[in-house]
Amino acid sequence: MAEPNEEKVEEMEARMDVEGLINVLKYKGKWKAGVRDARAAAARALGDIRGTRAVEPLIEALQDTYSDDEYFVRQEKRWIGI
Repeated sequence: MAEPNEEKVEEMEARMDVEGLINVLKYKGKWKAGVRDARAAAARALGDIRGTRAVEPLIEALQDTYSDDEYFVRQEKRWIGI
């Protein structure tokens, strides 16, 4: 996967591309602020879509020691009711 950014995430959200958003959430490439923002945006978008397919990846992201997006994941877990 190419390095994610918020613009790509917005496009995925508009298409309701749950799999694409999950891939952004799972991205493990070079870590920098833009990637962190894209992962947070993907978590937010998955929460907005409220697809059941997103539950497990959101939980995994919450437990991901690679991520500092835990706040955003926690927020989206509340939105989808877990």
